[in-house]
Formats: sequence, C-alpha cells, structure tokens
Amino acid sequence: MKNSRDIFIKSTCARYDRFWLEAPLEKREPLKTALGRVRICHSFAILSKMVESGSPKSAIDIGVGRSCYIKKLGGVGITTTVVDAASHPLEELKDHVSAIYKGCLPYLNQLDDEKFDLLICTEVIALLPSSLHRLAVSELARLISRRGEALISTPLDLYSEDALERFITLIETEFAIEEIKLGFDRIYLFFLRLFQYPSKIERAKRDHEYRTAALGKRRGASRRLFLILLHLPSLIICLFRAAFTPFFLLLQGSERSVRFLQILSKALFGPFGVTHAILRVKPKKLF
Repeated sequence: MKNSRDIFIKSTCARYDRFWLEAPLEKREPLKTALGRVRICHSFAILSKMVESGSPKSAIDIGVGRSCYIKKLGGVGITTTVVDAASHPLEELKDHVSAIYKGCLPYLNQLDDEKFDLLICTEVIALLPSSLHRLAVSELARLISRRGEALISTPLDLYSEDALERFITLIETEFAIEEIKLGFDRIYLFFLRLFQYPSKIERAKRDHEYRTAALGKRRGASRRLFLILLHLPSLIICLFRAAFTPFFLLLQGSERSVRFLQILSKALFGPFGVTHAILRVKPKKLF
C-alpha cells in the first residue's frame, strides 16, 4: 500500500506533466511576459553577486522549468544538477547539465545532504500545500553546504494577511537572509487581470469545466460578478474582449509599463503593494 508521500509525488508529477502539455506558452515560459522578464532580471542580478562572491563549484535548480539560470551557471564551469516534477524540461536539459532528477519538494531523498554550494528554488514553494511549506524549507536547508547560498523567490498573495512577514518567518526557520528584493506589482496585476477578464468570461460561457473551476476559485462579490457577466449576451462579451485584448497584450509585453507601475504601486500602497519576493539566503550557523 502506497503511503501519502508516494501518492503526493506521483500526483504532482502527473499534474506537471499535463501542465507542460496543456498550459499556455506564457505560463510555461516566464521570459514570454514582461513581468517574468523583470523578475528574472532581478534574480540574475542577485545570482551574479552570489557566484562572484562565493565561487560555487556545484549548483542545483529545484523546479527548473525552462532553466533561465542553470545554463548560465554551467557556462562558467559550475557542476549543475536540475530537479523538476515534469519530464519535458528534464528531457530538454539532459545534455546540458551534470545530473537530472524527476521529483518534487519536499521529498528529494535521492539527493545527498549538504551536496550543493548554490541552490536555486524560484516560484516553487507557493505551489505546495501550506502544510508542506515548513518541510520544504527544511529540505532546501538539508541540500545546501554549510558555506553555500540559496536564491529563493515566491509570489505573494495580496489578499492574504501578512503574507510577506509569514514567508520571511518561514525562511528564517532554516536560513539567515542576506538580501531581499521586493516586487510591487499590485497596480500592474490589477490592470492585467481587468483587461483579461472578458476573455475569461467568454471562455467560461463555452467551456463547462473551465467555468466550474473559475467559479470554485471565487468567493463573495467576485463570484457574484462573475455569475452576472456569464449571463450577458455573447455578443456584448465578444465586443468587450475585442476592445480589451489589445491593452492586455500591450501590458503583458511592456517591461516599461511593469517598471513604471511598480514605482506607482510602491508610492501609493507601500508594503501593501508587495506581490513578489526574491531572497538571497545562507544556512544558519549551528553554533
């Protein structure tokens, strides 16, 4: 009989194998969106400092995806290992890295303790059930050498109370934080979702499975609004979609818009405008 860990690993791998086959391109490749490029640029800047100051000999990227970082590290002579729950990105990388592993946090028992000088885990922890967050951070700490460093990033829920503080507290259970880069994307994400809304309604009107999933994610006023719009004539929804889509595509592709609206969000909302965090951390000293 399979235990809960084996069931979780199998279901997670199956879900992300489907994701790589079915998800829109911008979901699979963050470089295809302006926001993804800006966040990766910030991460690269921090990662470059980590490589220059620490001279790591080995690195691992957990949840590697399209490998924005790991190929660069291999190019400067660092032994690279990648882990992902999906087979597709591992197949693409198998000739470019030293080792590949199919698996997922927080269960990476096939990897040795304190094996890596540099660890990268970007946009992964938030995808796990909250009950596994603490175990996931402990697993990251187990893999990194005592003198190593890690780059960890995550999106933050705007509507969750003290999301940034709770994430920092979580990381500090195992790591000492050396640097933090915050993303203030509240206004940008508001307009991006607003301009995409007619397309979502149009899809929900014709796709029962999508409509059920979309309604399941909404509560209160958001759910009521979605239901009201679903009952509008298709022609009206189509007209709104035609009017809004050019603005959505413009915003999705404009790094200048991202950076301008980040400045505006920070000025107007301060800490309440934080939607993303990139952390440079090192293991806590034992004594």
